Amino acid sequence: MIRSWRRLRASRHARKEQPARKETGASLIEKDPVTTTPRNGITYDRVNILIENERIIPVCSVEVLEINSKIKTACETQDQVGCKDLVAKIKEWAKESESNKSCIVDNAAVSVLAAAFESFSKTCLDENVSVLEEILSTLILLFPLEGEALTHLGSASSMGCMIRFLNSGDLSRRRNAVLLLTELVSSDSDQRKVNVLSENEGAIEALFKLIEEPISSTATKAALVVIYHTIASSASVNEKLIQKFVDMGLVSLLLEMLVDAQRSVCEKALSVLDGICSTDYGRENANDKPLTMPVVVKKILRVSELATELSVSILWKLCMNEKREEKTAFVEAIQVGAFQKLLVLLQVGCAERTKEKASELLKLMNLHRDRLECVDGWTKGLLRGGRGRRAGKKQPGVESGGEMELTTPNHFRCPISLDLMKDPVTLSTGITYDRENIEKWIHEDGNITCPVTNRVLTSFEPIPNHTIRRMIQDWCVENRSYGIERIPTPRIPVSSVEVFEINCNITTACKSEDQAGCRDLVAKIKKWTKESDRNKRCIVDNGAVSVLAEAFETFSKTCLDENVSVLEEILSTLTLLFPLAGEGLTYLGSASSMRCMVWFLKSGDLSRRRNAVLVLREIVSSDHRKVNVLLDIEGAIEPLFKLIKEPICPTATKASLVVVYRTITSASATEKPIQKFVDMGLVSLLLEMLVDAQRSLCEKALSVLDGLCSSDYGRGDAYNNSLIFPVIVKKILRVSDLATEFSVSILWKLCKNEEREEKTAFAEALQVGAFQKLLLLLQVGCADKTKEHVSELLKLLNPHRARLECIDSMDFKDLKRPF
Repeated sequence: MIRSWRRLRASRHARKEQPARKETGASLIEKDPVTTTPRNGITYDRVNILIENERIIPVCSVEVLEINSKIKTACETQDQVGCKDLVAKIKEWAKESESNKSCIVDNAAVSVLAAAFESFSKTCLDENVSVLEEILSTLILLFPLEGEALTHLGSASSMGCMIRFLNSGDLSRRRNAVLLLTELVSSDSDQRKVNVLSENEGAIEALFKLIEEPISSTATKAALVVIYHTIASSASVNEKLIQKFVDMGLVSLLLEMLVDAQRSVCEKALSVLDGICSTDYGRENANDKPLTMPVVVKKILRVSELATELSVSILWKLCMNEKREEKTAFVEAIQVGAFQKLLVLLQVGCAERTKEKASELLKLMNLHRDRLECVDGWTKGLLRGGRGRRAGKKQPGVESGGEMELTTPNHFRCPISLDLMKDPVTLSTGITYDRENIEKWIHEDGNITCPVTNRVLTSFEPIPNHTIRRMIQDWCVENRSYGIERIPTPRIPVSSVEVFEINCNITTACKSEDQAGCRDLVAKIKKWTKESDRNKRCIVDNGAVSVLAEAFETFSKTCLDENVSVLEEILSTLTLLFPLAGEGLTYLGSASSMRCMVWFLKSGDLSRRRNAVLVLREIVSSDHRKVNVLLDIEGAIEPLFKLIKEPICPTATKASLVVVYRTITSASATEKPIQKFVDMGLVSLLLEMLVDAQRSLCEKALSVLDGLCSSDYGRGDAYNNSLIFPVIVKKILRVSDLATEFSVSILWKLCKNEEREEKTAFAEALQVGAFQKLLLLLQVGCADKTKEHVSELLKLLNPHRARLECIDSMDFKDLKRPF
């Protein structure tokens, strides 16, 4: 015991002398068998406690939006050093956790990085090589890419830069460049990027070199995918590129690779070979290779279903397009057992297209069966019906294609999800589960029994199983060559007692107006909330939301400039604890609290504006009476409009639309806010937004437009906008049921209340196909209220049908409802 305490004091003294370290995990911490007791009274290994003190805080949307803005500024000023440091920060975040990666992707960082890459690739590449390399390596972590990012990366300058990286001597640059090219050519359905790629000098040679001299299996697979898309593009480029690859010796290289390739590489190599054999030049070269038939036939029924389909396709192309009089291709195929393999394939089953090719090959091969036949022992086993027995004798850890397969030990798997446990915990029944799964089973699904034993649980608080966790971590480290990453040490969940104590401390700090102390306490709650959903539930269940809301109201009553930091911290924490309810909404709905939020809305800080509008949405959605409180605040409408006109993020835009909708449709609301929004140009702004808006945004924009069209003033402005009828009619049956209901309601209000003598609204609606759309809507079905509006509209439109009618057939292309 004395020795243990001496070692404890010595280790503490040693740590005091060490420099402070960042929150980057515990990879440098030496294991110490001495135990210590943290705040909750439970004894843990010292290593666990140290790891708990070095936590990685998840990134939030605000941080990503801020760094996006800084990267854009750095691109505009061509500050490559500053941009590189910012991109490195995103890269670090993305590596920390999957939640960070999701947050980065959801907040459009990929598009910003792609735009930066394009911007710096347009100028001198030698000067910008470091920042371009950093962006490229960061984008690799954020796959899959889509949308606007692919447009930037698919430009001539961007792809030219990637080709240059492909031709460089740096292995990481070559790997990252080919991975990004894979995303580009795989996502572009019309193969435009393939044309840009093939026009770049040296691109084909660089791709071939990656296969001839592989630097990693990932890069080889990516190069094969790029080549496949290159040779499978439009016919105008196909022949020329295939000829170039064949002349470089790609067919021989693929056949040598296929002899002992792993499953994934095998499938991709076969797909490229299949593409090459689509042309006469490629088939002639393949028929001249003695390895072609033995290798291709060998892959049938030996690797995977996809490999089998591709092998049969190659065999079919080589045999069916045989131009030699002696039909050597059939003879060679029969000699290596193709006839028997195809028979077995028909017996075990395959895709329809493959079945047709196999049947056709068998008919033609049957004519040549008097020549020498040969079949390997494996196929003989299948013909004898031994396929299942051989499958049962499969060696553990090895797939049929020869690829090594890592099997996770059963005691490392969670009995619920069967996935590797990241935070193993043990229930009162003695069974160990992953914390996330078992807490969902108990708290969300409401079960009171153990999933495995079905015994009633005597305690719903699981106990961390540190022994299993350490074993899993050691297993991950031992198998890192298979791509297994070490699971991080889980954080200690917060307890009800801790939440209760911090609530009391916040209340005390509010009474003494200790804003600094209160801010630190709120920051602690914020940190706990970000750590896990369990912590969030514990914080909410113990009344922290009400305490935070009361603190916000207290500090908002005094000088806002002095209390801005604590108010901002409380507001950002509340956004993590949605949905808000009960007493918390009462405090936040007070005049002083809402005045503070409007003040935040008017500020230039993006995070303040975002958090303020999110909390306002919760308030006005829960109590329509709060709308009057909001409208009584001077200057409340303008910042809401600005959030729609100059969006800072999709979440803030949607929240702003919800608040606007509540203000103009509330039972106690007057005509005044509608007039104000209309005068600012909200109708035109909404219609422009609706042209290409996503579903959720579209529904909210339509709801606001429907509210504006409830008044004469709003309808008057809508009539004067040429987009109103084309856009609204287009949204019927194209977005969602809710969007259809709003669109019909808007159309009904505009036509029903038409006061102009020439009835222009009816003519414009008919010209864009409203009559046919409404008829179709009645057939496919809709809500009763919408059906009434549709019927009335059809009666109103019918007398005007003699005028020009027009309908876009594309409106019905994706309609999947039964008539």
